[in-house]
Amino acid sequence: MVLKLPQSQQELELYLLLNFMKTLLARLQEPSTYAGLSALLGLAGVQIADAKYQAIVHAIAAIAGTVAIFLGETNGPTPPPVAQ
Repeated sequence: MVLKLPQSQQELELYLLLNFMKTLLARLQEPSTYAGLSALLGLAGVQIADAKYQAIVHAIAAIAGTVAIFLGETNGPTPPPVAQ
C-alpha cells in the first residue's frame, strides 16, 4: 500500500478530519471511553463545601476522564468463546 501525501491545504485538512473521525469512532467502541465520559459528566454532581478542594477534585476528574477517553484499550488475552 502506497501512502499518498496531501498536495494542498484542503487535502491536508480533509485528511486530518478523516483521521480524527476514524480515531474517534474507534474510541467510541471501547468501554474506557464510556467510563471517561461518565467521569466527565459526573463532575456536574460533585458537591464539596470548600471552593479550593472543589477545584482540585474537578481538575483531577477532568484529567482522569480525558485520559480515559483517549487511551486505547489494552490488548489482553482473548476471552474464551461463550457456549450457546
